[in-house]
Amino acid sequence: MRRSKETLQGLKETYVAGRDDLSAEFFGPCLAAFSLYRRAAGYFSCSSLRSWAAAVGNLVSNADVKVELLISPELPDFDLAILRSAIDESTIRVRMEAEINSFIERALLWKKASDLTQKDCADLLAWLIASKRLEIRFAFNFSTGRSIGVFHSKIGVFDFPWGDQVAFTGSANESWSAHAINSESVDVYRSWKPGEKPRIVSKENEFEFYWEGQSPQLTVLPLSEDTLEKVATYSRANPPGESALITSPDLPEEEGLRPYQIEALNIFKKEGHGVLEMATGTGKTRTALAILQWLLLNEHVKAAVITMAGNDLLNQWEKDVRPVLSKRLNLVLCRAWGTVEPEHQIFLSNPVGKILLCSREKFQTVFRQLTKQAVNLPMVVVHDEVHDLGSPSNIQNLAGHGRMFDYRLGLSATPERDHDSVGNQFIEDEIGSVIFKYPLEKAIRKRYLCPFDYFPIPYQLTAEDKKDKRNVYAQKNAAAKAGNPWPNDKLYRELARINKKARQKPSVFAEFVNAHPEQEFLKTCIGFVEDKEFGDRLYDIIIKHTHLYSQYFDSDGSEVLARFSRGELDCLVTCHKISQGIDIQSLKNIVLFSSQRGKRETIQRLGRCLRVDFNNPEKVARVIDFFEADDNGDPIRDVIDETGDYRSADTERHDWLTALSQLSPE
Repeated sequence: MRRSKETLQGLKETYVAGRDDLSAEFFGPCLAAFSLYRRAAGYFSCSSLRSWAAAVGNLVSNADVKVELLISPELPDFDLAILRSAIDESTIRVRMEAEINSFIERALLWKKASDLTQKDCADLLAWLIASKRLEIRFAFNFSTGRSIGVFHSKIGVFDFPWGDQVAFTGSANESWSAHAINSESVDVYRSWKPGEKPRIVSKENEFEFYWEGQSPQLTVLPLSEDTLEKVATYSRANPPGESALITSPDLPEEEGLRPYQIEALNIFKKEGHGVLEMATGTGKTRTALAILQWLLLNEHVKAAVITMAGNDLLNQWEKDVRPVLSKRLNLVLCRAWGTVEPEHQIFLSNPVGKILLCSREKFQTVFRQLTKQAVNLPMVVVHDEVHDLGSPSNIQNLAGHGRMFDYRLGLSATPERDHDSVGNQFIEDEIGSVIFKYPLEKAIRKRYLCPFDYFPIPYQLTAEDKKDKRNVYAQKNAAAKAGNPWPNDKLYRELARINKKARQKPSVFAEFVNAHPEQEFLKTCIGFVEDKEFGDRLYDIIIKHTHLYSQYFDSDGSEVLARFSRGELDCLVTCHKISQGIDIQSLKNIVLFSSQRGKRETIQRLGRCLRVDFNNPEKVARVIDFFEADDNGDPIRDVIDETGDYRSADTERHDWLTALSQLSPE
């Protein structure tokens, strides 16, 4: 008790989300020590019980602990219509009691077979009510002849067993997202601070005024005896168990996860290694962090290595890792990539309690050193964009590294390497096979990714382009005569490169954007090109629509991308540099001047603009593409060359993207 009291002495007078962690710094310490918690909230969610994890031991072991919760249920439109049409108080009360019963039933059914944390919340809610540790009353701002409003008071009072009190008021509802995610703030009054006791008494009186139904604007109803019996029956059948909710080490990794992310987490818990194939924008990083938390909090591993290619992607990971892992687990984060001062030697000196975030180049060095040191320590390795792991260089330098790690996780929207059976087998040997899939099509249907409009622009090859193709065939024939015949995929690559750099593409694109100036296709836009030479050909077109424009190639610094992310630039033209891994939620437009024949790179590029933008919930992305057309302006369906089997890559992509853009929500 002394430790709890000392902890509370450090409570601040105001907590603001973004600057403070409301759940960890305010609600958690209070919930862990209170004897009476009186709470009036405009909205209550069963998910708030995740934030009550610190209180579970207190609630379960002490029969004198009590929570009084006054809430306003969210009424479906159908129920609102019925209440408005009711003509007398008795009818209204019957409908209100029915809504209360429905609310509780929905809370108890708030679970899925693969989503154990939600089931635990439902079980705990029922047990708390049945054991009389939690009393819920419902406030309806409605009576005959008056329209429905919302009970919106948000106050709380904590009483502690040693006599202190804490009251608060602010924007936070009683839900997990309010405690941990939303931009909320609360003002706090502490009984031991001079001059704050009267404010606590005022909040106590305000709560009692509402709780006892003294407000003429409200109808306050408790749970009916029938509803209480249903809850008691449920609780007897589903007592709260030794679950992730009650045993706090397993709690944090599931906070805020979507159902499919929890499914991926649970599969990894069972398998211990493998690849998560998840569409770009569906939260691969968040899922991986949840897996790392589970491994580290439960001491399955003592250290972690996270590795990938690309400085921009590594910078993005650092932003995600620091607040989630370093703060919660008090681990040391070591960095080793690009121009940052390499810290992999700090990790190698003693990996215990450390996370190494490094490029694959540095990881090769770390692997060799760990092998020499014969480190016998439980560790996990995470390979983001795991398809890159199958490159010839990695096969040569990282063969056998999987045996060093007790747990191995690969992440990619497209783990399969095109036309590379050796690289694919290496990934499977070192990391494992795909153990979970969440494809692009499903993510769009479920609206975890935003929908998009597709704008295919026809073009034709010029006489010079066709001459270039004849030269390709001449080179192929010459190689064959010299005894070095080309494989078909090399022929296709050379032919496709001519289409990617087709001379007519800039002019037809200029016609397209000039014809639709109101659409602002070059605002929050990335254009993907084959190379810098082609990108230079677009300058005169883009600069007519926006001067906030830049190229972003290997010679350009990361500050260019940072400026684009901050909204200081409208348009970037790049090639492969940011095809994967970069999270810019506001990005709305991509222009595919160049695309690979396989779907992998196109999927990665689509992921750049299909991310949901929480500042723009109505976002609809736009994808501008190019296809080789016949004389009628239609996609060329088949091109038969001297090999007899060449098919237009443009047409395949056109048909696929057209179908994707027409997906309906489930």
